[in-house]
Amino acid sequence: MNWKSVRLWLSTPFTLLDSMRARLQLVLFCALFGCIFLTLFHPLNLDQWFVRSNKPIYSILLFFSAAGLAAIMVTQLALRSFFNGYASTRLSFFAWMTVDYIVIALAAHTTNHFITNDPLFDLTELTKTLGNTFLILIVPYALGLLLLSLRDQVRTVEALTLKINQPIKSAWVEIKDENGKTVISVDAKSVLYFKSEDNYVFVYYKLDDEVKKELIRTTLKRLEQELDTAAFVRIHRSYMINTLNLVAATRAANGYRVVIDSTLKATFPVSSTYQSVFEDRFLPQTFR
Repeated sequence: MNWKSVRLWLSTPFTLLDSMRARLQLVLFCALFGCIFLTLFHPLNLDQWFVRSNKPIYSILLFFSAAGLAAIMVTQLALRSFFNGYASTRLSFFAWMTVDYIVIALAAHTTNHFITNDPLFDLTELTKTLGNTFLILIVPYALGLLLLSLRDQVRTVEALTLKINQPIKSAWVEIKDENGKTVISVDAKSVLYFKSEDNYVFVYYKLDDEVKKELIRTTLKRLEQELDTAAFVRIHRSYMINTLNLVAATRAANGYRVVIDSTLKATFPVSSTYQSVFEDRFLPQTFR
């Protein structure tokens, strides 16, 4: 992987935590999970750290959890509000994650000072706190992001399903070659998809419940212009689909993949060039 590809990957949009609601959910999950996790499992032998204190260990851990909650609320709910105008990318996400980590570590270090009376400006203790905070924070932070991502995936599928199931009025279509000669004349619902092959196009359609294909000398660009119906949508340099037969669409790391007719054992990619058009047709803005 070269530096250019790394820069491209880091500049990819990352909008999972753009909304205040998503950030609040992450904060509450980290606080709740962290409190339960620390109390039940005492990671890193936490129960042995405060043997000199006369306070019960659960109250100490609750105090630490409250300090962590306050810290992440400051970074995610207060500080981040001032940067809403900036683009949300993977790089900015890692930057905010680093800010969260440092602020929570400082909060834990300060809390430890008040409980144990250890020096506040002890570099050795601060370094140890930074390491321990990372090991403890990474679990709830990663799980919280995973749950938010899974929720968005479910919403995406539900939204796509709703739009896919919306009926589009069918019509009779004529598919012509480059000379304007009609080669196929069928009901729009019968057409499944078009596949480009150099200066030709394969037309896949159903006739008496059997999938047929016809090779026509034309281009997808020409067909896009000639087929005057909203049912046909270009999704790739090589594919144009009939949304009347769109069964499912799933979101992947590099875009979407769609299923046309349940009898076809194939999925079709939505390339980045046509992704925005596809989303405008099938995905509400709130679920992107």
